[in-house]
Amino acid sequence: MALHGRSFNQFTSSESASPSTRQYLPASNDSQGSGLRPYYPVETKWALGLQSRAQPREIMIKVLKALQELNVCWKKNGHYNMKCRWCPVFPQLYKTKDDKYLLDMQRVTRPQLLFLDFCAAFLTNLRVL
Repeated sequence: MALHGRSFNQFTSSESASPSTRQYLPASNDSQGSGLRPYYPVETKWALGLQSRAQPREIMIKVLKALQELNVCWKKNGHYNMKCRWCPVFPQLYKTKDDKYLLDMQRVTRPQLLFLDFCAAFLTNLRVL
């Protein structure tokens, strides 16, 4: 398919990035019969995550409390950045032959979608879900 006498593969990067260059998409309802219609991008704002108007310190306090209640270990990488590890375990105490006690941390079988399970538990703890 040619556009203005050139194929799609012949456009240079400067032409495709130019604001005057029109982008075209296939149209199912085209009155001119060319099969193409102009595409005008709509500016959208995407936000993936939780948003709050609270102060950063208040947000981090709530986050750390939720992580602590979920038995999450974390390492601080910056003021508002940390690396977390969540591995569901349960402790079990055994009495040995020497009248000592052995604390065994048994790992619960990890689910296939551990990250999604953690996100659900975290959001529930924050009372978002």
